[in-house]
Order: sequence, then structure tokens, then C-alpha cells
Amino acid sequence: MKLNKTLEIKVKNISLSYLRKGRPNFDVPHTLCAVFWMKKILKKENADEKCLLTAVYFHDVGYSCMFNKTADYEQVIKNKKTHMKRGSAIAKKELSRLKEYSNKEIVKISKFICNHDKLKEIKNREETLLMEADSLGMVDVIRIKPTFGAENWTKFYEDFKRLRVPLFKTKISKKFLTILLKKADRYYEKQMKLIKGPDKMA
Repeated sequence: MKLNKTLEIKVKNISLSYLRKGRPNFDVPHTLCAVFWMKKILKKENADEKCLLTAVYFHDVGYSCMFNKTADYEQVIKNKKTHMKRGSAIAKKELSRLKEYSNKEIVKISKFICNHDKLKEIKNREETLLMEADSLGMVDVIRIKPTFGAENWTKFYEDFKRLRVPLFKTKISKKFLTILLKKADRYYEKQMKLIKGPDKMA
């Protein structure tokens, strides 16, 4: 099912009201970037656009009011389960108020959000599409200026390549990922130079 523009604007505005209270300078641009990539993916992949796009808009709302300032990578990892559980509850509450989602759709979207960072438990195709869009939105260093410092960003990127890259399944997402990784690799090398110094990079 398609997500009509009027409803998308409502969903976007509600999610942004939470995301603006999340990780400074990251949750808003990351989410909008993930939405961008999900729309690109859905042009090639036939799936439930209404539920998937809604899930992308809401997937990180659980970080709202969790951190007073930019969190380091370890803090984010420690709060993964909490943000998924909180985000799922927020989505249920807000989507029920809209009256434009069936109970079945709300349950489906809430489940997506509650599980989207449980990488080892991703099983079906739509969960994979959400993971791919979210991941592309994490590693797109052109559309989003990284907020982590050099040490935190390199930790994130090393884990990203180890844990997320092997999970990509769809041909179109792999194509986008290949392009983004080339740019992210260059950014990674720059960050490593900051950490180690140019003399130690040889």
C-alpha cells in the first residue's frame, strides 16, 4: 500500500517533534536521509510502502530526551534496546491518534521499530529493507555530517562494515551501499590520520 502525501506530511511532522529532542544534529538528518534511501529502494522493490516509510520516520524517535548532549558510540550501543522499545510505544500511541492506520498496520510498524537494530534477528524481506535504508542513512557521509569525533566514528564504521554490510540482500541497496562505502572509506582514512597521526599510517 502507498503512503499518500498528506499522511506522510503528518507522520513526518510528528516524528520530527520527537527527533528534535534526540541526538543533536543527528537524529533529524539521519532519519530524513534514511527516508530518502527507502524511497529509492522502493522504486525497485515491491513492498508495503505505507508501513515501511512510516517505520523509517519513527524508527529513532525512542532517542527523544535520552541524551542531553551528543552521546559517544558506546552510550548509543548501550541504549539500543531501550530506544527500540520506547520508539515502538511512541509509534503505537501516535499512529492510533491519526486514525488512518489499521490495527494490523500499527502492530506491523511497531514490530519493525521494536526490532530494527536487532541485526541477528532480521529474518523477513521487509525487515531487511528497513535495515538497509537505516544503514544507508547511517553511512551517507555526504548527506549527513558525522557528529561523532574521530575515535567514536571509526569504532562505528568498523562495526558497521563487520555487522551490517554482510546483511544487505537486495540488489539495489547493494548498489547504493557500494557507492556510499567508497566515500565513507575516504572519510575513515582521514579520521584514522587524526587518531594516529600521518607518520603512523604507513
